[in-house]
Amino acid sequence: MVELEDAINARFTAQSLGTTIPGGLHKDLAPEGTAMPYATYSFIGAPRSQSYATAPYTAHVQFGVHGTNSRAAGVLAEALTDAMDLNLTIAGGFCISSLVLMEPIGMRAPEDDKTARDSSGNVVWSWHSEIEYTVQ
Repeated sequence: MVELEDAINARFTAQSLGTTIPGGLHKDLAPEGTAMPYATYSFIGAPRSQSYATAPYTAHVQFGVHGTNSRAAGVLAEALTDAMDLNLTIAGGFCISSLVLMEPIGMRAPEDDKTARDSSGNVVWSWHSEIEYTVQ
C-alpha cells in the first residue's frame, strides 16, 4: 500500500496542485493549524496486505478538499479528482486502471465536530470524491 500512497503524493506534486492547494496533501487528517485550503486522502477499502507478484488488488481512495469558501473548495476538489483519475506510476508495479466512483460532493461538518470551523471561526466546507485503483 505504501507504493500507492507514494504514487498519490507524487501525482499531487507533479500536477503542481500545491500552488492552488497551499495546505498540501495529507493522509487521513491534516495537522491542526494547517493552511486552507488543504487536501486529504484516505483508504476506505483495500486489502490489509498485497503482493504484486500474486494478483492485482483494488483500493478505494477517498479524496477531500477542505476550505472556508465552498465554491472554491469544490473547484479544487474537481481539479484534484481529475489529476488523480489517471493511471498512477507505481514503484515495483503498475496501475492497471482508475475509476471515479463518486464525483466531488460538498458538505460541512456538524457544528459539534472540531473540524467544523477554522481557527478564525469560519465554517469549513469539505468536498469529497472517491476513486478506485486496480494495482499490480
